[in-house]
Amino acid sequence: MKQLISTVALLLLASESYATVDCGPLKVTAIQVQKADVLVQVQGESWETWKSLGLHSESSTSSFQSVAQQAMATGDSVILRFPDGYDCMISDYTQSAQMIRIYK
Repeated sequence: MKQLISTVALLLLASESYATVDCGPLKVTAIQVQKADVLVQVQGESWETWKSLGLHSESSTSSFQSVAQQAMATGDSVILRFPDGYDCMISDYTQSAQMIRIYK
């Protein structure tokens, strides 16, 4: 019985850790590379805000920056993924995106 309860608890915790928020479709309107991190300005339907693509020390940041640059150059849209409960419509300079997707 203990093992069953432990297994159920682990499954619930595991499913919570994968809960995410996808922000978009967004247009990339600016990219700012700073000493410590990379920021993008994105535009939704009726709002514009700044988001963090990550710290330079994070291995994914340079790839995320490349995708953002391509989206800005081509005018394609992006989706940015953040942890569950994230507010897409506010500027956030600290929470790094978990994923960026480019599409037409």
